[in-house]
Amino acid sequence: MARSRRPSRCAKVNLEYDQYRAITAVNGFRILGSEANPALPELQRLADNAKAPETAIRATQCLILMTQRFLASTRLFINRRAPSPQRAPVLSRLPV
Repeated sequence: MARSRRPSRCAKVNLEYDQYRAITAVNGFRILGSEANPALPELQRLADNAKAPETAIRATQCLILMTQRFLASTRLFINRRAPSPQRAPVLSRLPV
């Protein structure tokens, strides 16, 4: 009688650990924001990798989260300044 091909307990633990590491990495890029700019070329390379779709999705998430953090800090910086007619068009183009 053939044994079933269920994943072993070790394989399940490794998968959970890999998922934990991936989620933690995405959160790290969200926290770092533009401080993680040196990683942009590698993130772009990973985001373009069709052979590893989950990695590509997570790399894209990192890029989006870094951009959102940058835009939020830029909006705060601009809002601290006195309003001016020159800044109004720029502020209206920034995503909320």
